[in-house]
Amino acid sequence: MAAGVVIGGIEACYLLLLTASTDTSIIPFALGLYGAGGVVLGLGITAGIKILGLAWGGVRHLRDPGPFTFTTVASLFLLAVGLQKINTDLLKEAAPKDGFVWIGSVLVFIVLAGVFCLLLYRILSARRSFSKPGRVFIICLGLLVCTSAMQPLIKRCRLSEAPRFPQARSTVGEPGDGALPPVILVIIDTLRADYLSSYGYPGVAATPSVDALARDGILFENTLAHSSWTKPSIATILTSLYSSSHQAIHKSSVLPEDVVSIAEVLREAGYRTAGIVSNINIAPIFNFQQGFDTYEFLEPDYFLGATQTSSRLFLFRLLKMIYEFAPGRSRYISHYYQSAETVTERVIHWLDLSAESPFFLLVHYMDPHSPYFSHPQ
Repeated sequence: MAAGVVIGGIEACYLLLLTASTDTSIIPFALGLYGAGGVVLGLGITAGIKILGLAWGGVRHLRDPGPFTFTTVASLFLLAVGLQKINTDLLKEAAPKDGFVWIGSVLVFIVLAGVFCLLLYRILSARRSFSKPGRVFIICLGLLVCTSAMQPLIKRCRLSEAPRFPQARSTVGEPGDGALPPVILVIIDTLRADYLSSYGYPGVAATPSVDALARDGILFENTLAHSSWTKPSIATILTSLYSSSHQAIHKSSVLPEDVVSIAEVLREAGYRTAGIVSNINIAPIFNFQQGFDTYEFLEPDYFLGATQTSSRLFLFRLLKMIYEFAPGRSRYISHYYQSAETVTERVIHWLDLSAESPFFLLVHYMDPHSPYFSHPQ
């Protein structure tokens, strides 16, 4: 349990440092989740030691398997978590051009993890005046103290690392210049343009409202996305910056504070601004809420009581994958994103409260996105 608590606490601090999240509930969640996982893993290792001790005398010198079990559990968790972070945050989930970079990164991490776990083993197996439970308690207490001390450091790092962009001035006009029209930006994630009748789909129109809007308005025929996936694409739509400028281009990237979004410009011009979104890549933990008076990320239905921040823990993702893909297990839309019906219900509720004033509203749907469900389910 102590080994799980140590590694879970380290990963929780890392995720808080990496994102714009202030959700410190990830810390007790990670300590509990990894602590329970450590118990299960530790019981298996201890049972294996006992079985080997009976079958093969070579391990009988482990009269006290506690320090060995602690170190083994910590090592396994640390390797799994560390290699995943190297892949997602260092290598950005892309095959490195130079294979030596990947091999070198992995080897360096394995060496550092080995040194870390060796030190833990020495601490636990050392003969001191205080008891073994006392040593475990001191390690866990030290972790919690370090976690608390990191909070101001996390905030300071976020501010110091933000790139600087020139401030834009609104050209929309002042509130007194006349009636301001409402602006609604609807984004349908991964919807193929060639499946809309307005863009030449030959079959029966499945999107009559969108096609009617295209007939009555302006249809852009040569619009290109600036990236192949959600976060950098939406960042570009909201800021008018290339991906290479706003730098929100990786799974762990945070939209910089100093970029100027359309929501900020319109709010300066007298608009009420709101966003109702269903894709975690543009959730507040990645700072996409800047410029919005109201910004709702409609979270999936996480199991085990997780939140959007704690759902990024390695062990949670592993358990979720096992749970979702177990034989005979049904899969539900809400485990991945909230459906169009849920998003639209929230949109209508907000409009009922805000339609009398000039407003800018961002609405983001996920239904054509993977995993692919037929609708209604």
